[in-house]
Amino acid sequence: MFDALIREAAERFGLGDKARTFVGLLIGLIFNKGSGGFQGLQRRFAAAELDGLFASWVDATVADNVFQPDQFSAVIGNDEVTRIARRLGVPNAAVTIAGATLLPKLVGMLTRGGSLPDTPPAAAAALMGDEPAPLRSYPPVAKSGGIGWLKWLIPLL
Repeated sequence: MFDALIREAAERFGLGDKARTFVGLLIGLIFNKGSGGFQGLQRRFAAAELDGLFASWVDATVADNVFQPDQFSAVIGNDEVTRIARRLGVPNAAVTIAGATLLPKLVGMLTRGGSLPDTPPAAAAALMGDEPAPLRSYPPVAKSGGIGWLKWLIPLL
């Protein structure tokens, strides 16, 4: 369902292997219960006086360039943009540009039938759960006391 968006994020916006995670993070923003879910997102658009724009995406196939990067930042919030950018290891500008293009498409895809769902469909929920594999931890290397390496140098001198 989201393969075309993931491919677009990877190729068009240079996110490469981070594209799947990025789309999952956007879906997570849409369904974030802490900020009111889909209805909360709609309220953030209304607060930014962009409610008409948001309404135009519901149950629609959205074309490119209908949402500007500065509008994306205004609705999502600069702190959230920074959090996503750090998570992906990309500049904030990459997040705002890609998000401004992909968020309208996601809203259109997720609102088929004209209503804002309370829960994500299974394909969206699967992306939201994508977390990078945890880094393997190794036990710390035991440090020898003091000048342990020097004992090998003295005989060589």
